[in-house]
Amino acid sequence: MSDRTDIEHGLFFIVGAPRSGTTLLQSILASHSRITIPPETELFMLIPGEADDRVSDEALARYIRSQAWQDQALSRDALLAQWERRDDRRTVKGLFEALGTLHAETAGKSRIGEKSPHHCHHVERIRRIFPAAKFIHIHRDPRDVIASRLSVPWTHSSHLYLAREWARIMERQMGHAERLGPDTHLTLRYESLVAEPEAQVRRLCEFLGESYEVEMLQFHERAQAGFSDRERAWKERTRQPLTDTSIGRYQRDLSTRQIAGIERTIGRQLLEAGGYAPDPGAGSVPTSARLAWPVFNLLDRLRDAQRKLVRSVRKRFGSHG
Repeated sequence: MSDRTDIEHGLFFIVGAPRSGTTLLQSILASHSRITIPPETELFMLIPGEADDRVSDEALARYIRSQAWQDQALSRDALLAQWERRDDRRTVKGLFEALGTLHAETAGKSRIGEKSPHHCHHVERIRRIFPAAKFIHIHRDPRDVIASRLSVPWTHSSHLYLAREWARIMERQMGHAERLGPDTHLTLRYESLVAEPEAQVRRLCEFLGESYEVEMLQFHERAQAGFSDRERAWKERTRQPLTDTSIGRYQRDLSTRQIAGIERTIGRQLLEAGGYAPDPGAGSVPTSARLAWPVFNLLDRLRDAQRKLVRSVRKRFGSHG
């Protein structure tokens, strides 16, 4: 599927909060004989959404300098040559299709999927550019997500910030599911995938219009990792057979106060909407800690706002020193 029309009409996106099982899902689906899913492109995050979706020389140069592009392990000249041959060259649509074509040809596969978790914030834009695209949202117990995120070197260090982010993503994807409908948007629980892998993978295949292949559950034996060497430390587990050992890891890795703070930040209604029950031990937090929680939450939000302001100033005026 190396022509532009086929790339466009077979396209699907895996989205969700980081550390929710997006790499696991990528590994399973990319083990299908027709599907390839490259390392995270982050294209719609890194290239601004102009009115006509034209890609400026500056935006292209910035993308080529990005870690996401380096992770693709493709030739810059090959990408630009493929892009310039397209009718919609110089647009983000053409750039994405050129990137997808190179990966399809390299892998010898006929269908492209994309997995950049934070593309969940860009579903409306992606839908405008690719009206036929499908979306798979995988979600996981937020307490396990946060425990996992706190263990990797690249994440935010505040469990309350990460709880707010999980809640934003969950609410947004619930809205997308309602608006787009079951033919375009599929929601998958990480815990269900681990508990009943064949049933859930068959469900995924039906959604994508593909036949189920037993090799999909042998994903750990795949030839292509689907991630770069620099990510190996936190993604290597997807080269191992499926296991449920990560379910409930928060009970080992988080304190009772952290668990209580996460649950209070997310709210019981949203937690249960995802299929997760409040932790019984979270109610044993001392009264003094519960009373102090609004202050801690406010201070955390103020620190977050300060960080965003600093990033905005640096982005606008450049970093000096």
